[in-house]
Amino acid sequence: MVRPEVFSNAEKRSFRREAVALTVAVWVAHYAIFTARDFVVQRPELATVVVLRTGWTLMGAAICAAIYFILGQFRDSRFATQLFIAGLMCFPAAFIQASAVYFSKVATGVPLTIEGSMLMELVRSATSWVWIYFGWAVCLLALQYNLRARREQRLRAEALALAHEAQMRALRYQLNPHFLFNTLNSIAALMLDGNARVAETMLRKLSGFLRQGLAGDSLDDVQLQHEVDHQRLYFDIEQLRFPERLSVEVDIPDELRNALVPSFILQPIVENAVKYAVAPSNERTTIRIVARDVGGMLQLSVTDDGKAGSKGLPGTGIGLVNVQERLASRFGDRYTFDDGPLSPNGYRVEFALPLKKAAA
Repeated sequence: MVRPEVFSNAEKRSFRREAVALTVAVWVAHYAIFTARDFVVQRPELATVVVLRTGWTLMGAAICAAIYFILGQFRDSRFATQLFIAGLMCFPAAFIQASAVYFSKVATGVPLTIEGSMLMELVRSATSWVWIYFGWAVCLLALQYNLRARREQRLRAEALALAHEAQMRALRYQLNPHFLFNTLNSIAALMLDGNARVAETMLRKLSGFLRQGLAGDSLDDVQLQHEVDHQRLYFDIEQLRFPERLSVEVDIPDELRNALVPSFILQPIVENAVKYAVAPSNERTTIRIVARDVGGMLQLSVTDDGKAGSKGLPGTGIGLVNVQERLASRFGDRYTFDDGPLSPNGYRVEFALPLKKAAA
């Protein structure tokens, strides 16, 4: 289930200030314009109307506050939905305002525009008020849309800065000295043992892994199938190092293969699994990558059944923190992340992000 969009307290305060300023500006302008008109035309009951209009203005501001509160309950809906709801609320608001104006005029003896027909007077008055309320509501939604745009721009700027750092970290993971040393050392050992064919295979896979990793842009999302294929290259190399200790299972439904994920997002997790579950163990360890659609969220999990596990071992935190930082910078509050040991053995890392698929 997608988390509702959450604004910071500073953003909420800013929006409230803008909404208050908009409401005050609309009703003060309305009051000033019509009062000035009555003054210019020297309306006989000017003093009474000025007092009444003050009440109408305060009432209008209060109705706007109620509409603001109701629209706030639909803040996470689409703009068209919010606009439709705002339009619906403008009609009863206009009728309430028109009724207040009508009965206050009748009570104080101020002449009506259409004498003798309450219904016609209410319809005429409500028609005018509905445009005022609708115009205010549109401006309010525009302010909210602008707030969301500014928020997305800020998150994008933060994502840009963190993505460059994440790219450097990703390259460090891909060019991990231990990984390269162990792989090259294994190639050298294979050559000395006369296993040139296996050594050549490992060198070719290492070359393909590095080439594919260096060619990617950390700011670009990639299809899940592409991300998993990249991890398969990594697993292929490690399986040559640990032929009797490492097995890999991938469970991705066909309909999720074109789901978009941040590039290299799985690399730190699977590397941790190999380093801290497979390498220290003398028994076969299975690493499993699973993808699921859970309520509109793409849920990805990487688990291992190694007895060595990952909890408490040095170095595991860096990779997982890197993943969480990238998810936070990319998706704000619209992601989940969880990790921990499994019973009786193994470790699980699971995260979910909004499901979005590549165009066909």
